[in-house]
Amino acid sequence: ARQVLPESMLLAHALARLLAICPDADQRDGLRAIDLATAVFQTRKSAEHAETLAMAYAEIGDYEKAKHWQIEAINLAKTSSPPELHTRLQYNLKRYENGQPPASVAQ
Repeated sequence: ARQVLPESMLLAHALARLLAICPDADQRDGLRAIDLATAVFQTRKSAEHAETLAMAYAEIGDYEKAKHWQIEAINLAKTSSPPELHTRLQYNLKRYENGQPPASVAQ
């Protein structure tokens, strides 16, 4: 899909998230996820896009940057985001503070 629609930030975001948290470790690629997620975040600064950056950094084991981006996501989510998002963001921030991956890929 990215070859057909390389300019699609929607597809770039979906791929970044998949590469960051795919349940199959062989399919994860944190560095590529960071590149894609950074490009997406630069076009639209949202809580979900910052969260994807946090997930990508956690995938490569850089929990300091994961925490930074998770806090950014929390700050961006302060206005008009559903409570479930706040809960998930806070939960995964605690995981990053403990050097753990996001809950969606925790074994």
